Amino acid sequence: MSAHPPTAFEASPAHRLHELFLGAETRHGTYDPARLRLVGSKMEMKDPAGNGPRDVNGPATAELWEKHLAGTRPLGVSPLREDGMCRFGVVDIDLYDGGFNHGELAEKIRRAGLPLILT
Repeated sequence: MSAHPPTAFEASPAHRLHELFLGAETRHGTYDPARLRLVGSKMEMKDPAGNGPRDVNGPATAELWEKHLAGTRPLGVSPLREDGMCRFGVVDIDLYDGGFNHGELAEKIRRAGLPLILT
């Protein structure tokens, strides 16, 4: 019986996320969770000294995704790859007053037939 790479169905959640969110090959991001603070209704990653997220040499790996999912190490992945291409994109809507309707946006995405995942 020969070993084969796991199929998408067989792979762990960390391996599936790693494949789905392949980004920059030479760096990834992280931050010190102790520096998170609630400002109004938004979490910010800066301390009074201005320290926030930081780049780390090396790609995001399945092992880093495992730690991220376990809640032991924050992980950020830049979509822009070294060849200038992207395999995924992210839109961050920072509306915190309660006026944003996720269901309405989901319906617009569905009607337009866009290959998007709303989270």
